[in-house]
Amino acid sequence: MRVALKDYGLKRALNSPRIRLPLSEGIFRSMMSTIPSLDVAGLKQGMWLSSEKEGRTKDVERRTELVSLYSISEGRLLAIINSHRLNELRTAAASAIATECLAKKGAASVGIIGTGPHALAHLEVLGDVIKLEEFWVYSRSGENRAKFLEAARPITTAKGVEVQTPREAVSKADIVVEATYSRTPVLLGEWIKPGTHINSIGSSFAGKQVIDDSLFKRVSCYVVDFKEQALLDNSGDILNPISKGIFSYTDIIELGEVVAGVRSGRKREDDITLYKSLGMGLFDVCAAYAAYKKALETGVGAKLPA
Repeated sequence: MRVALKDYGLKRALNSPRIRLPLSEGIFRSMMSTIPSLDVAGLKQGMWLSSEKEGRTKDVERRTELVSLYSISEGRLLAIINSHRLNELRTAAASAIATECLAKKGAASVGIIGTGPHALAHLEVLGDVIKLEEFWVYSRSGENRAKFLEAARPITTAKGVEVQTPREAVSKADIVVEATYSRTPVLLGEWIKPGTHINSIGSSFAGKQVIDDSLFKRVSCYVVDFKEQALLDNSGDILNPISKGIFSYTDIIELGEVVAGVRSGRKREDDITLYKSLGMGLFDVCAAYAAYKKALETGVGAKLPA
């Protein structure tokens, strides 16, 4: 992932905007990328239902989202991979790299809002880039909080604490993870201590804003994965504060630029830094490449006829 992001920051790797086509009950969408340094290109495609909270939505996504991975030099299809689990890991891996680049030195605690698979994947992967000692987790459901702590035991030795409010989850944390489907702010400026790094992976659709204006006013460094997608998605967490003059579009940095050293990230210990994940095909192709290499090593998967 670091290699792919660096290449993207240096304009060696290419990434297409997400394309959405309407269906009678939802959308069909696709994302593409080429990563010459890994000698791969690829496409992710799949279906979503119209309602994000509808019970069948994730089942449809789980069945239909696939990544087709190609060799550039050989001009052939390498693999077709179900991307449901890959999507969780690739999103978390990008946030982990953002954390590595933007969090203050010695960051060791995480506050998590949300208890779904993406939140759990972030807890799992963040442990690879920081020495995680403690985390706090909040969701509106006490049952979901308890299930999250149970699922976290095999993947981290850090102390996990279930809290009753979102403020309790984030107010003492060095790193914050927002992983919700909320349409309205779940992170307020008064809750966040100086020096915090925030990974926000929810709410990339039109009009939604999960970070309130008072927090945007305190952010010193705003990083996204793919700026062009923010405009196409009409992301409320980007367009709303721009429209209010809190910051400008040119102030926003792409993660690849930070990884490549083209743009700088954190400048001071007490800076509040923000990484907003909108999703990009580069992540899917990179994750599929890693899964393909692992499958070859371990003999997992079925070989299709030529």
